[in-house]
Amino acid sequence: MTYKTNPYVRFVNVHKAYDADTMVVKNLNLDVADGEFLTLLGPSGSGKTTTLMMLAGFEEPTSGTIIMDGRSINGIPPHKRGVGMVFQNYALFPHMTVGANLAFPLHARGIAKAEQKERILRALDMVKLSAFSERRPAQLSGGQQQRVALARALVFEPRLILMDEPLGALDKQLRDHMQLEIKHLHERIGVTVVYVTHDQTEALVMSDRVAVFNEGKIQQVAPPAEIYQNPQTDFVAQFIGENNRLPGVMVERRSDGNSAIRLRDDSIIFCTAIGQPNPGEARILSVRPEAIIAGADSAGLANRFEGAVKEVVYLGDHVRLIVAFGGIDNLSIKLTHRRAANINIGETIPFGWKPDECRALV
Repeated sequence: MTYKTNPYVRFVNVHKAYDADTMVVKNLNLDVADGEFLTLLGPSGSGKTTTLMMLAGFEEPTSGTIIMDGRSINGIPPHKRGVGMVFQNYALFPHMTVGANLAFPLHARGIAKAEQKERILRALDMVKLSAFSERRPAQLSGGQQQRVALARALVFEPRLILMDEPLGALDKQLRDHMQLEIKHLHERIGVTVVYVTHDQTEALVMSDRVAVFNEGKIQQVAPPAEIYQNPQTDFVAQFIGENNRLPGVMVERRSDGNSAIRLRDDSIIFCTAIGQPNPGEARILSVRPEAIIAGADSAGLANRFEGAVKEVVYLGDHVRLIVAFGGIDNLSIKLTHRRAANINIGETIPFGWKPDECRALV
């Protein structure tokens, strides 16, 4: 990560309510570093889009302060914030050519015609659409239209670009391609990006950091690898990636730093506990399907058990075993085809995982 550590954007004690009973964003405190690609990730209604709209100026905080480049932007209208916006529906003018679409924000800012042409060519070159200046949006594919929308956000050279589900209307293959296009473009030009999505893959692929929202609050802010490998709450573990969720009760904290958790079927699991739980407290164990080792290779693991295979699911690049365990019926184990080759439904197999691959969460 190469961006500067000084915050370019700050949310300080920001709340947003639409009525007395509905608090959409609750006590938001969040810094966005200069040059950072920060993704706001969460389910519908979690507050992520409202946060973006407050930063854009289309919504005003009920209380709290939003700071950009060292000054409060509360009350400043959107067109005076100097922020580039990219929307899911592209928001291009259908009657204008690509070049005219890009000229619009430049003309609105009083940029001279000669400089407009230079900036338009430069922006189209950034998104690899230099030859498309005279086409209209209807003559472009969905991916090309999204590139034009991105170029229009870049053309007046803002320091901050906001993106609201910009790839949501594209098919999967094109969406995967555009994720890398936007990521590489950000790496080249170093502009600050705040990106909203409910797609965890987008967040993990593109971001320097991810802020996971739920019910108006940030659950965790961290780089993608840390969010995935070290979730701090049950919600984050469930929302990011695939996860086995095992309810249990804290038994003891051991001298080796691990904790012991008893499951519903009285199995004891050794794990890493988040926080300082006391014996008797309820906890949710989180273990990723790919962290579970099945067969003879599981010998010697601190957490080692046996269970009957209820289902073998072929998923193309891997095989999923569904095993009864822990008082639940759907422990998921992710294996390569080679390791799953001789495992059949009804068979009892050994499996296990390391304590540091399992977390006890609230």
